[in-house]
Amino acid sequence: MIYLLVNNDYHLYDFQNLAHSFEIGEITLIKVPHNLGKGKINRTFKSEFTYPYFFSGLKSILNYGTIKKVQGQIDDDIFPNSGDTLLVYTEYELLNQYIIQKFADVNANIWLMEDGLATMALFNMKSEKLPFKLQLLQLVMRKIYGYKNLEMIYDGANGFPIMKDLLFRGVLVSLGKKIKRKIPLIRVSKNIEKMDALKANAAIFLNEDLYNFYCDFPTYIHYLSEFLTEASANFEVLFFKFHPRETEELKKSISQILLNYPNVIIIEQSELLIEEIIDQYRPKFAISFLSASSINLSFFGLEPVYIYHLFEQLSCNSVIDGLTAYLKSINYNFVPNLAAIRVDFNSNLKLEGNEVKTIKEVLLNFNS
Repeated sequence: MIYLLVNNDYHLYDFQNLAHSFEIGEITLIKVPHNLGKGKINRTFKSEFTYPYFFSGLKSILNYGTIKKVQGQIDDDIFPNSGDTLLVYTEYELLNQYIIQKFADVNANIWLMEDGLATMALFNMKSEKLPFKLQLLQLVMRKIYGYKNLEMIYDGANGFPIMKDLLFRGVLVSLGKKIKRKIPLIRVSKNIEKMDALKANAAIFLNEDLYNFYCDFPTYIHYLSEFLTEASANFEVLFFKFHPRETEELKKSISQILLNYPNVIIIEQSELLIEEIIDQYRPKFAISFLSASSINLSFFGLEPVYIYHLFEQLSCNSVIDGLTAYLKSINYNFVPNLAAIRVDFNSNLKLEGNEVKTIKEVLLNFNS
């Protein structure tokens, strides 16, 4: 049996583009929702299980009864065996790790899927020494909750829970050639048709809550304003999309800044997937500090434009170093300065290759 473990709409949408070779009803879906349920997913699964995530910071691991209850629900519902396959987009969600461990305990085949840039950036980063609170988290999860394969990595600002490399048969990616982790990397194809009639004089900016991770809010506003001053002058229209994590209060503050740029249009349809937004507005360029969606949209024909490297506080970080190494490995063409973000920019990405296979081909070849 094949199981798919997802956490958000991107995971489901991405799998729909990858899974064209599977039969309807061939896969069982496991959901641990974070931002899940808004998109239009045209796929029927054999069965579905849904479990609430429990981790929301170090204090949340003290909720012993809550954690054990959801673990018990999983134990009552899911009984993998050695012939089963689990496809999972991220190991950074701790409840995902509990489910992965159930499959690892019976020697099932576990495959990591590409979770946007997070996969390639973190798989290529060098971890720094763990601070005490992350050492404590790792110890508690291992000793009290049975997370025997949990390992923490640290970029100097944020901690990320991963699992031992030997648990995974491979990581399936659409772009990229190498990672530092000792997991086989296999390229797989997406069933995506490029959009036509993209508007060469239009761009979309995919905002992110960098102020929660890499800099303070005033610094973020300064960086954003610098970008908008240049980009709004170089495009006829610049669409602006907030990130789902951003609060209404901060969105209002940012919107006040955007009023200074008459050709910047805020996209209000928060219920739509980014792919649905692109289909409606048809910009040619997908600009962001470091959003995974920028490069994902290249499969639809958009030019991805990253600008994180142009700002000091965003370019000095272990995760950012991993992201840069990944983009260089796929020959991505970085803009040299903000003024170079123009209608003639070319990212130089090549999306095809002879080594690309479908997911089903990978699984069949592995099991044969």
